[in-house]
Amino acid sequence: MLPNSMPPPGQNRALMMPTRKQTRAQERAARISWERGVNEARLATEATRRAERTAANYEPPPF
Repeated sequence: MLPNSMPPPGQNRALMMPTRKQTRAQERAARISWERGVNEARLATEATRRAERTAANYEPPPF
């Protein structure tokens, strides 16, 4: 059998919901900035490897 009325909500009910440390816009900007940094580092590494590979295989023209 179901109770006729609901018990009153507890005093600490609101404490279960986590609060944001940053706004959504700040979190989005931080994520974008982090991803750009990762991409920049990856592109720099690829460029360095490409330059090393080119320098190792470089032969001047035959004239």
